[in-house]
Amino acid sequence: MSIGENIRRLRLARGMSQTELAEKLGVSNKTVSSWESDVGAKTPRMGVIEKLAAVFGVNKSELIDGVDVLVNTIPAGTFHPIRVAGTVKAGYNGIAFEDFSGYEFADVRHPENYVYFRVEGDSMAPAINDGDLALVRVQPDVESGQVAIVVVNGDEGTIKKVIRRGGSIALQPFNPAYETRVFIDSEVEEVRIAGLVVETKRKWA
Repeated sequence: MSIGENIRRLRLARGMSQTELAEKLGVSNKTVSSWESDVGAKTPRMGVIEKLAAVFGVNKSELIDGVDVLVNTIPAGTFHPIRVAGTVKAGYNGIAFEDFSGYEFADVRHPENYVYFRVEGDSMAPAINDGDLALVRVQPDVESGQVAIVVVNGDEGTIKKVIRRGGSIALQPFNPAYETRVFIDSEVEEVRIAGLVVETKRKWA
């Protein structure tokens, strides 16, 4: 099968019109029609293929390689594609998640407020391990005792349990091999919350 044939097959399997698909992708209805009919030599750009894969809930290779595509892979209910980020940093315009590498689905009502963060390191093991995906609701603060993505002194973000005592903030790892970092007085201003960790999941492959 060609990319165009796969797009058409997946679209029809989800009861979606060409116009609806075009709106989700931010392209014209004519563009979707040309893909599906394989008119000319035009095919979707890689960025668009990533969006198509997210909308249909399939791997990019299943569109590009022309293999037989699974048509019932979108989760039911209120699942939405959420972008997966590899890093989070503090900049002049606030906190920014970066290094996006695809999409994962999450059952959330306002997907625009969420991002997946790929965990690096074992400071939160064994509960959260290297390579796990943390679903993060982007917000500037969390309550004491909650797990959050935290940026300290402009470095790359890390996942830690946030504990507040008086005017201090402690960033506590789950792994006892790592020390808890405590910030007091003016040091508290070095700690910036990027978002609340809602859940985590493990990727086996």
